[in-house]
Amino acid sequence: MPNVTGTWITPAEATDPSYWAMHLRQTVRFSEGMAELRQVPERIFLEVGPGRTLSTLTRKQKGVEQTIVCSLRHPQDNVSDVRFLLNTLGRLWLEGVQVNWWGFYTHEQRHRIPLPTYPFERKRYWVEPSKQTFAVAASSEPGFPEQAVEAPSLAQPTDTQRSWEQDEVAPRNDIEQKIADIWQNVLGLQQVSVYDNFFEVGGDSVVSVQVVALANQVGLKLTPQQLFEHPTIAALATVAQIVPTLQAEQGLVTGPVPLTPIQYEFLEQNLADTHHWHPTILLEIEQSLDPVLLEEALQHLLRHHDALRLTFSQQEAGWQQMNIDPKAVALVKHLDWTGLSEAAQKEAIEATAVELQAGLNLVSGPLISVVFVDGGTEEVTRLLWIIHTLVADSVSWRILLEDLQVAYQQLSQGQTVQLGPKTTSFKYWSECLQTYAKSTQVASEVDYWLSLSRQPFAELPVDHPAEANEVSVGTVSIALTDQETYSLLHEIPSVYKAQPEEVLLTALLQALTTGSEARSLLVNLESQGRAATNHADIDLSRTVGQFTTVFPIRLAIKQGASLGEALKTVKEQLRSVPNQGLGYGALRYLHGQQEVSEQLQKLQPEVSFSYLGERVQTLPMAAPASHITEEETSHNQAYSLKTIQPPRNSSSSLQAARPYLLEISGYITGDQLQVDWKYRENLHHRSTIRDWSQQFAQKLRSFIKAAQSPDPDSYTTSDFGAAKMSQKDLSKLLSQIHKSS
Repeated sequence: MPNVTGTWITPAEATDPSYWAMHLRQTVRFSEGMAELRQVPERIFLEVGPGRTLSTLTRKQKGVEQTIVCSLRHPQDNVSDVRFLLNTLGRLWLEGVQVNWWGFYTHEQRHRIPLPTYPFERKRYWVEPSKQTFAVAASSEPGFPEQAVEAPSLAQPTDTQRSWEQDEVAPRNDIEQKIADIWQNVLGLQQVSVYDNFFEVGGDSVVSVQVVALANQVGLKLTPQQLFEHPTIAALATVAQIVPTLQAEQGLVTGPVPLTPIQYEFLEQNLADTHHWHPTILLEIEQSLDPVLLEEALQHLLRHHDALRLTFSQQEAGWQQMNIDPKAVALVKHLDWTGLSEAAQKEAIEATAVELQAGLNLVSGPLISVVFVDGGTEEVTRLLWIIHTLVADSVSWRILLEDLQVAYQQLSQGQTVQLGPKTTSFKYWSECLQTYAKSTQVASEVDYWLSLSRQPFAELPVDHPAEANEVSVGTVSIALTDQETYSLLHEIPSVYKAQPEEVLLTALLQALTTGSEARSLLVNLESQGRAATNHADIDLSRTVGQFTTVFPIRLAIKQGASLGEALKTVKEQLRSVPNQGLGYGALRYLHGQQEVSEQLQKLQPEVSFSYLGERVQTLPMAAPASHITEEETSHNQAYSLKTIQPPRNSSSSLQAARPYLLEISGYITGDQLQVDWKYRENLHHRSTIRDWSQQFAQKLRSFIKAAQSPDPDSYTTSDFGAAKMSQKDLSKLLSQIHKSS
């Protein structure tokens, strides 16, 4: 389809050199050519080569409903070429295009691997046989004869195969249907049974917060703890309360705000440049944005989410926190990088991130800043976004990204911005923590936390002692494959009734104590403080703030313990922590007993660990909320996100002593588990950290392999909390059941 005529090329034109020379001089008639091509609704547009120019122009044509795909990734896409090509081929296959898979895998060495047990034992995951054909070209077009392709299919299970129809129970009432819709949305499932286990179909503690948030929007009162105790839709529906949305304060929240334990912990380190400590996110959006509307959308976020207006000042009595009124300060800075090469833009992004860090100030605020980057192309808009870690945790980022999308869409359509009702304010939550810290419940936890200092644990060996400061920070990263990650998230939880975080910590304990006489380790564990909230008058599901909970835990296993025994032991130790660790910070920073606080301060774990769940890479709109219209949802765009690390020589914490020898964080990115090991280069050789991380990965793979031949005695007493039986009695009962089955 030539761009100079907008009609199909003729054989004479195709062989005429002067015709092709004319292409260099004539005006491009892209819209006319697209109008001709779009006359066949089934046509698929495939852009061959890197870049998005043709795809972007095609999407901008009015009324385009055809599928548009690209053969190669854009140079800015943070994904492998093979993964991108496979996704493209998969989309083409779903549209009915015949793919020569044998040709694609001609040079691949084949291996026999076990199929994942959970999906393949349920018929709803099978591709149903179909004789339907799809016309992919019209015979009226020169050079393109009509073709029909039979849709690929898999055979139905035979009568001799086990039937799982009894597991496929659809929602039976309105509450179950609402919960099922939420699960399908946040877990990316097409269908769920009311007896599916949330943690066996991809859920975790991080996702549970999203479930609670969406449940609240449809009038169901749930808590994360209820999701842990009642992990099926059928059970959860029996405890869900049908209540109107919590009546939180809807106006601007201002005034003094008590510091939370995580804020105390950060500020007590007396970092040289406290205003520098915050994550930097680069958003790449496949559409052009209006900087004026973007600024207006962000101002709406600043007014709606009160924690973004927090400021901090150091007084004689210590640090103070204040919620201030919105300031008439522009949040968006516009930079024009037209003409800069990709490498130059990357350097400019890193330099700009450092500049933004220096621009945020705890005292004056605001603690949020955005840079709108014009790279000279309409294909991709880049936003560099920074928020101080004191005012936003990982869940807050997802909330803010979703609300930015909603606000911008509403403004671009000339509508009034409606971000939905506010949930419990960060200020109210902080005040509740002060009361909670003085409660008898927290007082009863004193012995538990103080006992940690009386128990033995292994100390990490160092290669050469030195002052541990941020100047010498290095990172070693390991990753599991897609299939291994799938097993970690789905098969292991099904077999061992353990969450991914419990498996990761067991593998970490085994890796770091190999060869040690004491197979025990003191770890500072980071978790979602929102999940520890069970108060009826508190709903943090859509509240922005820093709710992370940090607490020490001693993990210990017996010498010679098997994989299953080690996991069961660690699982029980983690689940025995009172109120998910919320009381530790309350006792150390808020309780008021100086002696207890000083003793807890002496607990100095050498290792910190956090599991963040799935990192936001693309951001499709969540299930349509009460404040999002169906029309807005249909116009939703996906964001491509990646974290920007400032250049090492410009790190803002060069003079800051760090409390840990190892800082380990795990997350899911691109369907793969990645675990980053951050260490001090003046204490450990890189080879030492690499050895530990590889042992850790090997332990994880051992769990994955063991899950293929599960031990029937994989349950622990916490799986049957109401039964009140010992592990010995439970194992005996399970053995009897296994023998009789």
